[in-house]
Amino acid sequence: MSPRRQRLSSTLKALRQEAGLSGERLAANLGWSQSKVSKIENGRTRPSREDVRLWLDQVKVSKDLRNELLELADAVQTEATTWRTLYREGFDRRQRYYADLEASAASIQIYQPSVVPGLFQTAEYARRVLTMLGGLDASEIGAAVTARLDRQSVLYDETKTVDCVITEAALRWRPGPVSLWLAQLDRLESLRTLPNVHIGLVPMDSEGAEIPLNQFVIFKLEDGTNVVTVETYTAEVAISEPEGVAAYEQIFKRHQANAVYEGQAGELLTRMRNDRRARP
Repeated sequence: MSPRRQRLSSTLKALRQEAGLSGERLAANLGWSQSKVSKIENGRTRPSREDVRLWLDQVKVSKDLRNELLELADAVQTEATTWRTLYREGFDRRQRYYADLEASAASIQIYQPSVVPGLFQTAEYARRVLTMLGGLDASEIGAAVTARLDRQSVLYDETKTVDCVITEAALRWRPGPVSLWLAQLDRLESLRTLPNVHIGLVPMDSEGAEIPLNQFVIFKLEDGTNVVTVETYTAEVAISEPEGVAAYEQIFKRHQANAVYEGQAGELLTRMRNDRRARP
């Protein structure tokens, strides 16, 4: 958690306590779930400027502090956290953060132009990818793989929708031997049968609809808030500012429009497998 988000969450919690309000009472006053109040106070949810304004209306706060907290609410809507910081905090803790996001999401939209998304990876594929990232000691890799695979249970929760667009280039990249790669394609073929999981594939010979700059994930949360996570080589960027989220939603729609689904996606996977097996 960034120092700014820590300052915001801890101050909001202190103000609630000073006002003699329980988390349940504040949630009821605002028409929120108690879990939303808890997540804001624990720094697991970035409150919007409007959330903070409503919170401050329920407590006693000076004008200067009110303005400072509203400015903080604006600032934390887009935050970059270096991988060095994330790994120092612990990979398991980061996986719990993602698990909480996924558990709180009604819809998850994934765009991946580089590798198979973590939610779809086999154990060996995940092990190779996590090793290549270089942020974990060899002794930590096993637990890291387990933590990543544990998150995949969200795929079987039919109350949630998972929409994913993967480029053919990402599918053809392999972090290990051909046998590992073929097993990963088989895993994708199996997941395509889940009723709440929609996997679109962008063929390499299709005309580009959007520059494939970075992978990103859009989490549309059950409480009505949304967050986008974007990975770069050096940091992870989290965006919850509405205009920023809306921009990524439009980008995702353009990638979707360029993807093939259902039978055509199955044909592409079969062709890739056959192409590889046909090589000497």
